[in-house]
Amino acid sequence: MIGLDLNQTLNLVLQLQPTGQQQSSWYLAIGAIFGAALTGGLNILEDYWNRKRDRDDDRNKLIGQLKGQKGLTLQYYAFYFFSYISSEYLACLSTIEAIYAIDYRHIYSIPEGERNKEIMRIVNNAREESIEYKGCLKYNEELHKWKEELAKSNKKLLIIIASLQNYYSGNSAFSEFDKSSKQIEIAMDTYAQLEQTIKDEFNSITKDIIKKANQIPQDAYKEESKIDVTLKDRWATFGNKKIEILLPRIIKLQHAHYLSNIELAEGAQNEVKKKRESASTNLNDKIETLINQYQKRINRKWWQLWKATW
Repeated sequence: MIGLDLNQTLNLVLQLQPTGQQQSSWYLAIGAIFGAALTGGLNILEDYWNRKRDRDDDRNKLIGQLKGQKGLTLQYYAFYFFSYISSEYLACLSTIEAIYAIDYRHIYSIPEGERNKEIMRIVNNAREESIEYKGCLKYNEELHKWKEELAKSNKKLLIIIASLQNYYSGNSAFSEFDKSSKQIEIAMDTYAQLEQTIKDEFNSITKDIIKKANQIPQDAYKEESKIDVTLKDRWATFGNKKIEILLPRIIKLQHAHYLSNIELAEGAQNEVKKKRESASTNLNDKIETLINQYQKRINRKWWQLWKATW
């Protein structure tokens, strides 16, 4: 019957129609065949919609998980970098406190070639005994815990994103979602790089603090020379009394440096906090962009569905 036109097909059906008592049986058989075909078609259609519904439910669950994981990941980043910034800040403060405690009368009682070494020894010992350093160690302990939790959270976030992408493999929207996913990974890398930025910021301040501490006696001499213009000519005659002449000026400079260094450390802390907030906002925005893209895709109207392959 494949090669027959419509009229030929109708004529053949009419020729095959039974007559008399067989006609009712024939109708019953035809009805049963059409009924079975219709039932089979409806079953296939129902199975398709059930599978589509299950697929959509699974996809929607993943989007919900992505929203929840976003909040959790950002929290772990905040916890980790709060501990990291606090640790570096307190480490810097411990050095400032230690330098403020240097006894320059003692320093000038030892040979000149050993003075810088003695300053470093005193600073290291005083630093390790300070309250600030003990606080630094406490935050270091927390860092290990938050770093582990952050790594787990990041891994889970990326798995959810990859699972969502699988729903659109080969789809016209895949490249759009893939681009947004890569932007999230870049934002995560940028956030992680902030760790080195924070360390470099406080290390730079610490090095500058130590350098200024080594120069305090020379600076004190310069300040005294401005007041006493004859000091330079008489300096060699003072012998061991040199430090006694400079000590009031040294103590004054120590105090001035201490206050200045505290301000530097606090300024650095505020600056890296702003950078952390900026990195957090950037990551949040990138994840939100991907979520909105999925939501927009899901919420399209029926006349837009032809554009996608589900």
